[in-house]
Amino acid sequence: QTELEQLYRKFFVKVKEHLKEDAVMVLYVRNPELVKKYAQCNGYRVEKEFEINKIERSYVFVIVRDVE
Repeated sequence: QTELEQLYRKFFVKVKEHLKEDAVMVLYVRNPELVKKYAQCNGYRVEKEFEINKIERSYVFVIVRDVE
């Protein structure tokens, strides 16, 4: 794993300590593939994805924490 992948993995693990079930978060990112990968394997669902800038590869994600 790259350092960036580790950062995303740790983020989605740690954020569970702060968000209740059914919580919604909005993320502005430049690594959409990592968001999709680590959100899903940590119990989150990508509700919506918006491409903000194609050149900069910037995206906004609306992510929901599934009820466990």
